[in-house]
Amino acid sequence: MTFNELEQKVILWGKQKGLITKKEGESRLVQVYAQTLKIQEETGELCRAILKADMPLTEDSIGDSAVTLILLCELLDLSFESCLEIAYKEIADRKTKLVNGTLIKE
Repeated sequence: MTFNELEQKVILWGKQKGLITKKEGESRLVQVYAQTLKIQEETGELCRAILKADMPLTEDSIGDSAVTLILLCELLDLSFESCLEIAYKEIADRKTKLVNGTLIKE
C-alpha cells in the first residue's frame, strides 16, 4: 500500500469514528484541541517505549503518532505531505552540528 493510500484510509477511519466531522465553530475547535492532546499522548507513549527499548511498542507508537498528525491535518484542511515537504525544505540546507547526540543549528 502506498503512503497516500494509507493516509486516505486513516482519514476515512477518522471520519467513521467521528474524530473528523468538519463541523464549524466551537465544536470544530474542540476536535482540533482533542486531536492535539492525542498527539501529546501518543508521543509520550513513544518516549516511554524508547526508554524501555521496546521495539514493537516503538513501532506502534510511531504509527499512532502519524495517525494523530494526519487527522489533525485533515481537521485543519492541511495536507500532511505538504507539511512534511515544508519541514524538509526548512531543514534540507540547514547548517548544523552534532553535540552529544543532539543536532544544533549553527
